[in-house]
Amino acid sequence: MTSFKQFLESKKAKKKTIEDFINKNGLILFFKHDNEIFAAPEDGRLVFARIKTPSEDEPADELSFSACNLLKTIAGDHSERLFSHKDLSKIKIIDPERIYEFTV
Repeated sequence: MTSFKQFLESKKAKKKTIEDFINKNGLILFFKHDNEIFAAPEDGRLVFARIKTPSEDEPADELSFSACNLLKTIAGDHSERLFSHKDLSKIKIIDPERIYEFTV
């Protein structure tokens, strides 16, 4: 097999691994923070939305959500972090359709 074919097969295998991990864990919120890619399930997405649009009953500074460092976790080094309103300015949302552009 040529090295180009090996490269394509490796890229395809990595994409499949990421896709399987995302589906298995129900990850739907993807974002970049400090040049790292994080992902969270529905619960995290809901809290993120409440932080961005706080109510009087639930001030944003009392909310936080957990997200995993996608690439580190897939590589076997489970890495999770809590995010709060203090992190909002550094969070850049990634369209789920484009997540592979950042990870493969």
